[in-house]
Amino acid sequence: KSLQGVSAVVELKLVLNNSIVAKKVGPVVFTHFGISGPAALDCSGEASDCDEIKIDFLPQKTKEELASELINNKTSKKEICTFLSQYFAKSIAKFIEFECGLKAKRICDLTKIEKESVLQKIKNCSFKFSHFAGFEESWVCGGGVELDEINPKNMELKRIKSLFVIGEQLDLFGLCGGFNLQIAFSTAKSASDYLEGKR
Repeated sequence: KSLQGVSAVVELKLVLNNSIVAKKVGPVVFTHFGISGPAALDCSGEASDCDEIKIDFLPQKTKEELASELINNKTSKKEICTFLSQYFAKSIAKFIEFECGLKAKRICDLTKIEKESVLQKIKNCSFKFSHFAGFEESWVCGGGVELDEINPKNMELKRIKSLFVIGEQLDLFGLCGGFNLQIAFSTAKSASDYLEGKR
C-alpha cells in the first residue's frame, strides 16, 4: 500500500512453480487493488495463472553494476533512502528501505549482508499473487474465430460466404500501445474495401 499511486518502468515477471511464465519491461502502476499498467496487462495476456510476481525496479542496470556502486561504496554518509532516490522515485526508495529494515541507516554503516538485501529487493522483489482482475477490468479480449478460418484478403469466413469477421471477433490481440486498435482498423478496412468493390 505504500506504493499506491506510484508508476515506474520495471521488469515484471509472472512466476508459476518457480518458472517464469511471462516477462515484460515497461510501465506499471501500483494501485489500491494491485499492479496495473501496460507491462502488467501485456503479461496477463501471456499467462493464465501464476503464484508469484517478481519485479526488477531498475532493469536498466545489471545487478553487478548496481553492486559496484553500492557494495563498494564504503564512505558515503548518505542515508540509504537518499542514495536510492538517485535511481527511482523516493516512494520506491522508502519502500525498499522499509522492507530491508534499514530506516535512516547510512551507506557507510551498512554491512555486506544488508547491502545484498537491498540489491535483492531492487532486482528481484517478490510479491505474492492473488488473482487476475476479472473480465470487467479487461482491456482487450483473447480468443475468437481462428485465423485459418478467415480469408485474409477480405476477412470473409471461408465456410460461410458473406459473413465477415473483424477486430476482437478474431483470435488475435496485440501488446499495449495501439496495436489492438490497428488490428480493428486494418481488418475493417479490408472487409469494407472488398464490399465496396462488389457494389
